[in-house]
Parts: sequence; structure tokens; C-alpha cells
Amino acid sequence: MPYLTGKVFRAGEFAEAIDLLGGWITDQPQRRMTTFPEWEAIEAALSGWDGGKLALARLSEAMLTPVICHGDFARWNILRRPDGSLVLLDWEWGHRDGLPGIDLVHYFLQDARLVMRLSSNGAIQWTQAALSRPSCCEYLRRTGWGDDLLLPMIASLAYKQGAGHQDNQAVLETLVAMAG
Repeated sequence: MPYLTGKVFRAGEFAEAIDLLGGWITDQPQRRMTTFPEWEAIEAALSGWDGGKLALARLSEAMLTPVICHGDFARWNILRRPDGSLVLLDWEWGHRDGLPGIDLVHYFLQDARLVMRLSSNGAIQWTQAALSRPSCCEYLRRTGWGDDLLLPMIASLAYKQGAGHQDNQAVLETLVAMAG
């Protein structure tokens, strides 16, 4: 791999990251969430408990537009090169036919949990506030999520939990309880 020079995004930087995600929305038609490759992992994470089953029923009805999915979209995986261009690192979970919202939620939630070390409730509230920014809301609407900020958060956490990428069970249970 060639040596790459540059700097990772600082905490609070998000505008260019959201623009990047917007460019990854495909021109494919919307389709039911159950047809996305992430569905099996989401189902595995949510099907074992009552609250999860209710969330799963709501998620199964979502009609979404596929995106290019990085899979570990966090600011420390985005490098700003000296010429201002961006390079994305760590594509091991990336794929073309991805579920929208996973990367967007992950971008904010990773900082909340791993850097700020917020409690489950605090991380959820901080991420929900970040997702309420106009650029994030626009991305979520364009991909089919509408105005519900909690469902894409549930989908993202459930996917990471069910795929074995990250232990999100405590945060996921808190979020599902909040979503009712």
C-alpha cells in the first residue's frame, strides 16, 4: 500500500463526510429493507427479545435506496490529503449494495461511544442531535428513512451487533426502549 500523507478529521468535522455519503447514494430504485445484505445480521440481533421483535417488524416495512457502504465510516478512517482531497481507509466491510444510514449513524455514534465515552443514553441522545442537522436529515430523507431518526440508529446498531463487528447490545436495548 502506498504511504498516504494527510490528517484525519477532527472532532466536530462532518460537513464533507455527509457530502461524501450523499455522493454514494445509488440510482437504484427503493426496495424493502429485508432485501439488503445487512438484513440477516439485523434480524439476528433483534429477533431474540420482545422489544427487538417489535423494532424488527417496523424495520421490515422500510423502503430504502441502496448506497455504497463503507462499513466502518468514522472520522479516523477519513484522511484529508495535503491537496484537500479525501481518502477513505479501512474498507474491509465495504460493499456496493448497502443499507443507507449505517455509515451516517456510525460516524457520529463512534465518537460518542469511543472518544467521548458517553453512557448508552448519552450516546443515543448525542447521535440523535447530530442526525437532526439539516444535511443529515436530507440524506436520510433521500434514502427513504423519512424523518424518523431512531429507526436508522436501530438498524445501524443491530447490524454491527448481529454481524459481530461491535458489541452494541446495551446501547441497542436502550435505543429500542426509547423508540417504543
